[in-house]
Amino acid sequence: MEPIIRIDKLDYSYTEKHKILDQIDLEISSDEVFVLLGHNGAGKTTLIRILLDFLRGYKGRVEIFGHSPDSEIGRKRIGFMSEQPVVYDYETVSGYLNYFADLAEISDKGGRIEELLELTGLVRHREKKLSQYSKGMLQRLNLARALLNDPDLLIMDEPVIGLDPLGQDLIEKVVISRKKAGKAVFINTHAVSFAAKMADRVGFLMGGRLKKIFNREEFEKGTFPYVYEISCPNDEVYEKFLAEFEMKEKEELMARFVVKDVDESEKLLNMIVSTSSRILHVAANQEVLEKAFLEYSADLSLEDRAR
Repeated sequence: MEPIIRIDKLDYSYTEKHKILDQIDLEISSDEVFVLLGHNGAGKTTLIRILLDFLRGYKGRVEIFGHSPDSEIGRKRIGFMSEQPVVYDYETVSGYLNYFADLAEISDKGGRIEELLELTGLVRHREKKLSQYSKGMLQRLNLARALLNDPDLLIMDEPVIGLDPLGQDLIEKVVISRKKAGKAVFINTHAVSFAAKMADRVGFLMGGRLKKIFNREEFEKGTFPYVYEISCPNDEVYEKFLAEFEMKEKEELMARFVVKDVDESEKLLNMIVSTSSRILHVAANQEVLEKAFLEYSADLSLEDRAR
């Protein structure tokens, strides 16, 4: 299968002494969620700008859907959610989305806009001026705009920054639905936990270099520790768990316990059943990516982390 994104030996510099991207090789397929992790200033947004033809003058090969970034054929199949949405304060959400739908030559723009307003929860705010929108609402609008053309490739630059839990949940649901529909998603972020949760593959971009690419199997397969988020019927039961397992965090109606191996996991599950407790969530793998990210970071000087 032909990759949606193909990058070979990509170099980009602002000046001869200021190299931003250094020999980047990357291929991304359809039906894939690829997350690029990196520090602020590592070159993540620069790479996106090249993919979107916002920046030129690079060296190497960059193709999207088999065409160069300046090809209109490829552009029509891309949606872009920027980190900072650009809006017109005097406009309403309906007017804003209509404007971009016209630019994208969307035939049934009315139906598509209604669908996206429902998806993003902006229906009841449709006639508000954008100057009245909160940062979270603007990010929802930003997402709706990116999805107008039902893109085959959705590019997202720091999509969860500034969002409350409901907003983050919306982003996650959109990413999952795109993948299920056979679409590709390319995400830039420095949120390791978000990457661990959503990605099929994770790449570490540091000092302008793509240091490592992890497949999901590498940071998921049977990897401990696991964190079980459970709800217990009363404090007495919580104390029983606390006597047996390491507690990571406790709130009023739930606690998170860490298990380090298969035996501990089996023991915890048996105790959950015998005490009529409930599993609310199971999290793994974040520690694996976090540890790897920190280890790679430790090898970089402060100057190299952000070129």
